[in-house]
Amino acid sequence: MTNLKDTIIVLQARMGSSRLPEKMMIPFFQGQGVFEILLQRFVAHYGKEHVILATTDQPQDDQLVQVCTDSQVRVYRGSESDVVERFIGAAGESKHIVRVCCDNPFLDLNSLDELIAFYFNNTCDYASFQFSNGRPVIKSHIGVFCEMFTSEALQRVAASTDDMLYREHVTNYMYAHPDLFTCAWKALPDYIDGRFDMRFTLDTLEDFKLLQGLYAEFNGAIELKQLIEFVDSNPSLKDSMQAQIRANEK
Repeated sequence: MTNLKDTIIVLQARMGSSRLPEKMMIPFFQGQGVFEILLQRFVAHYGKEHVILATTDQPQDDQLVQVCTDSQVRVYRGSESDVVERFIGAAGESKHIVRVCCDNPFLDLNSLDELIAFYFNNTCDYASFQFSNGRPVIKSHIGVFCEMFTSEALQRVAASTDDMLYREHVTNYMYAHPDLFTCAWKALPDYIDGRFDMRFTLDTLEDFKLLQGLYAEFNGAIELKQLIEFVDSNPSLKDSMQAQIRANEK
């Protein structure tokens, strides 16, 4: 049983994407949108008492709120641009936060279980995976991993900077200031380390079509190593991913 004591899993989602508006609710697999699919997976795996949606106070996000209401999952609505504020509000009294970016339909819950155990086994402000060259996985295009950090660390970010780069991206300030925050990094499995040619995150219509086909290929049953092997065996998929990586380089 994954230890979730004093922990909240915050699903970050909104409808106002500039590159692919309403991408969270566009039918992705078996009539469901990416947000609904992820919500159901996280609730089934961790329990709805540990899950909350952090979305904006904009009317367009009422659709996401309704999905949560139907599933009896809590919601926090806040600033569209100040995502740090949104996360602080969503965390409430919880001491530990898991950040879930909902534009990643292939999020790997087995890896998240490992990360949560790793986090609690280390005294740290922040924990996630990184490549062997030191690059945080969150700054790649892979899109299958999450982050975990303390509420106290997030409060310190809020008090330390008004830079909207940091207020929008939530955790960048922590790992950009290792002198101020204790970061614990878990090594990636060999089969994905160094795979900067993989992209499973959803930003554009091209991403949507590619990932939708992949998800259907696996019938929604995600096993990360098999996913990597499948893409490796299909040169056209790799070419499409690399084109999107070049077009959307972080």
